[in-house]
Amino acid sequence: SSIFLHIYSSTPHIATLILTTLSKFHLRDAMRDTFAVFHSVIAAMTLPILQEVDEEMHDWVESSGEEEFVYSVFLRWMVTWFAHDVHDVGIVERLFDVFLSSNPLMPLYVSIAILTHPMNRQDILQSCSDMVDDEGPTIMRIQNLVSKLKQEDKTSIGAILTPQLLIEFAVGIMKQVPPRSLFTKAKRYHAQNPSSTQLLKLASASRLLKLPPSTYYCLLPSVPADWVLHQQHKQKDSTNSGGGGTKSQ
Repeated sequence: SSIFLHIYSSTPHIATLILTTLSKFHLRDAMRDTFAVFHSVIAAMTLPILQEVDEEMHDWVESSGEEEFVYSVFLRWMVTWFAHDVHDVGIVERLFDVFLSSNPLMPLYVSIAILTHPMNRQDILQSCSDMVDDEGPTIMRIQNLVSKLKQEDKTSIGAILTPQLLIEFAVGIMKQVPPRSLFTKAKRYHAQNPSSTQLLKLASASRLLKLPPSTYYCLLPSVPADWVLHQQHKQKDSTNSGGGGTKSQ
């Protein structure tokens, strides 16, 4: 909430409206008494997506201790929309902008993109092979990847993973494995594991898997036309500068 209050510092009521709306879908699972439902979505959907987009990374995640990996990294990222680990407010604002305008599962796709983007995956897999008996440091290294996101400048074009490159890569993954097919893929993936029945049952209760109604993004029932708002803004500026206003006759 502090991020929204920072962005909308001059209009805190807008921040309140946005947070109230998000609490119904995007952030609903993070607001439950426990993270059980939230965790179940991550645990049920991550490996099916990875199997589709990067089988080598999938094999490592599956063999490295799935629950610890998912809980300590993906859950941390998704619950906070990456704001806990990203210290550049401009990057946080860009990510929030995407999450606000996207499917509620977009943070999961971004998490997958961080692992599988060419600028990260080889380093991750190499560190895994170097630390085969010591997964802890590898987990921490992956968790810290988010803090290395940088805004692009003229000297770093193509040399660093920027928020825009990450977002575009995540959108590509979403197109390859669309949200509407995820639950079906998850059921098929976990079909041979009887213990996954409860996992899928919990995941099915998640608001992240339900598409918000078309009116979800409407904060107000109606707003004035842009031209009217422009005229109101001009009149306010004129009044504040002391150079305008209609005199009474």
